[in-house]
Amino acid sequence: MLKVVSIRGQRVLIVLLFFGLASSSSAFKEAVGFTQLQTRLGGLTPTGEGITVSHVETLVGTNYMPDVGNTEFFGKTFTNKTGTSGGASAHATTVGIDFYGRYSGVAPDIKGIACYEADDWRGAGFLKPGSADPLSETNRIQNHSWIATSTAKIDLTRRLDYAIDRDGFLAVVGLNNGPGPVPDLLAHSYNALSVGCSDGDHSYGLTTFDDAGRTKPELVAPRPYVSFAVPVIGGAAAMLLEKVDGTPALASAANPEVIKAILMAGATKDEFSDWDRTHSRPIDDKYGAGELNIFNSYYTLTAGRSEASSTNFAENRGWDFASLTGATSAWYFVSVPSNHVMSRFSVVLTWHREITDSNPGPVFTPVPSMANLDMFFYTATNYTPVTLLDWSTSMVDNIEHYYSRRLEEGDYAIEVRSDDAADYALAWHSMTALIPTISPAQMTESSEFQFEADVSPHVPYGIEAATNLIGNVDWVNLATNSSATNVLIFIDTNSTNLFRRFYRMIPDP
Repeated sequence: MLKVVSIRGQRVLIVLLFFGLASSSSAFKEAVGFTQLQTRLGGLTPTGEGITVSHVETLVGTNYMPDVGNTEFFGKTFTNKTGTSGGASAHATTVGIDFYGRYSGVAPDIKGIACYEADDWRGAGFLKPGSADPLSETNRIQNHSWIATSTAKIDLTRRLDYAIDRDGFLAVVGLNNGPGPVPDLLAHSYNALSVGCSDGDHSYGLTTFDDAGRTKPELVAPRPYVSFAVPVIGGAAAMLLEKVDGTPALASAANPEVIKAILMAGATKDEFSDWDRTHSRPIDDKYGAGELNIFNSYYTLTAGRSEASSTNFAENRGWDFASLTGATSAWYFVSVPSNHVMSRFSVVLTWHREITDSNPGPVFTPVPSMANLDMFFYTATNYTPVTLLDWSTSMVDNIEHYYSRRLEEGDYAIEVRSDDAADYALAWHSMTALIPTISPAQMTESSEFQFEADVSPHVPYGIEAATNLIGNVDWVNLATNSSATNVLIFIDTNSTNLFRRFYRMIPDP
């Protein structure tokens, strides 16, 4: 749906990211690690309790509010900040169900929702172009399942970045459905988190104004339309923020830079055969850092803060929120123990673009500035970097990213380097796995081979078999299994009446 409006003399084209209803299937929760986390934590799974949000929608007819009478929204308080809606929007209702629905939402215990119509939010209701600085945001997350073009796109983008940095909320914004360029609003924002769909059916690529060449989106989720991918990621952020609020040691993670870094570091890439990054392009130009995985991000958060240090190793999952005082570096060292491997090592560095008023007075005139931070990854010995393995050095993005599918035992160093003073967030996720020792196989009563192996709990191991070890060995994949303990027992149901069989196990195949 398209609509052209005028805000203080500026022409704006608004596009709803989807104008029907998505399937009510909750299969996406399995894909993004929600079900896995719920299985692990049970009643301790965060639900967004205590987190308030802003839900911004463009008009469907004359409506932009969710259907507040829907059973998914019982017990919730909706505040109509714009105040002009004549009824319920099916689009807003579906977005709300995915975001904070009582039965279907990712964060079902979000209870306070402020609702805006997009024209009003972009105008006098929040950003206030051509006027004073934006109004204050007291909610923790803003959801934007809409896009727009505008003749005031640079001013509006800078005002949003200013508000995010000033008020400390996370803005989750969408790209367009289908192919095409990155939309003017709001995906050109530096400080927001831009979202696409896991099937790649969204606009993507490089920004075209306010420093062209930045890569969007930054994260994807497995929903059929961008409108409904955005609230899934917003709900995941609410889960993390609830955990932060209830854990004093995690307080620094309340900063939106940290939540953004943790969500991106936990993202998975195996869904995308063509995912890649380069030294100058930190994330994939279609899938960003990858697909949301709230299981990974939750355990990255709860691993705790590891501050930069040249005398201590950081945990193999964790995060930091810190400051560099000028053109200097911060160092983080990680270690892969003997007889272990580290898989899916993902490191994300984020920082904000800062906005100041160049001419304080009745009209806010936003002027941007941003430090250029880079990230380098080395082998290390005795807390000293040795060999440079990889680097992420975009000249335009305010994110850097490093990813390795597998690191062997040894010590490694991460260098965060800046050309100026800056606050930054760093988050890293990995899976560290014991290289298994397999016991001699025994024959069961059913004439099947059975063996035990020492493993790391909850880590998947690929189990392969061969009938001989001579020449070019033909290893056959049998299964990928994990164990809740440090012993894995495997029964080879395909080995009946075989005289011999050889086995090997691959951590996190």
